[in-house]
Amino acid sequence: MQRMDPVERPIFAALRAEFGDDTDGATVLRVTRKRWEPMYLAVINCEGWHEFRRYFSKWHELVHRLLEGPQLTFAFRRTAIDRPEPEEVLVDRVAAALVFFPDIFVPIFREETAPDGLLTFGAVERIRERFAPGASHEATLRACLSHDSGSVWFLRCANSLTAGEDRRTNNPQLQLIPADPPEAKMRVQSATLSPAAAESGVRFHRNIRVPEGSLVPQAFADDWGPFVAGEEELDIWQTSSGGPIGSGMIHVEAEQRGREEVWALGRLTF
Repeated sequence: MQRMDPVERPIFAALRAEFGDDTDGATVLRVTRKRWEPMYLAVINCEGWHEFRRYFSKWHELVHRLLEGPQLTFAFRRTAIDRPEPEEVLVDRVAAALVFFPDIFVPIFREETAPDGLLTFGAVERIRERFAPGASHEATLRACLSHDSGSVWFLRCANSLTAGEDRRTNNPQLQLIPADPPEAKMRVQSATLSPAAAESGVRFHRNIRVPEGSLVPQAFADDWGPFVAGEEELDIWQTSSGGPIGSGMIHVEAEQRGREEVWALGRLTF
């Protein structure tokens, strides 16, 4: 970091109080800068899990400058994790477009998924290392999905309760009623899909139960190890009403992420 004027130092000394676990970054206006020095300094939170967001957070702060232009609207801005304001949502979308700029990203994506065009976790890691080593694996994977021509789904799965079970478990009044506590089962926590997958109409809804016959839970099993891959029928994935979410065969690749989560890539084969 550049040497700072004494007037600026109290601002940076106070940043520790601003950087809680709900803050990704902050931008400071340098009021005592020299003419040749930058007007703004962005400080990115790299502590704990924020480290995986540091690459995107840097672009988020930069896009704020691009969209606001020369008009001075603040002296200090803190970027929180929850960003529902329209301006922040717009900044996120512009940043996402710039972080993985298609003219540069797509040629690398095509090279690393050649010759069959299949997206795998290994291909995602190679793309990340070539394009932006500072980007997170998940952000790179989502960028890859947006340019994949096949029907591909990225699922984050973990053991959890349904929304209703969670409410009953955490409601003090309902806890007075004797009942067996519900058992957490592996469910989809989030699903991201390629454009072709969106057109297919197949949806892996949040909290949908991961079937026991799927390859996904096996990534948690000690006798299988942290990575599994193979074919399975899409029909075994059932909605809450009991019907299948679709038909056909999907190629599944699943790997354990940490101690509590499994990531899975599913591609419709026919």
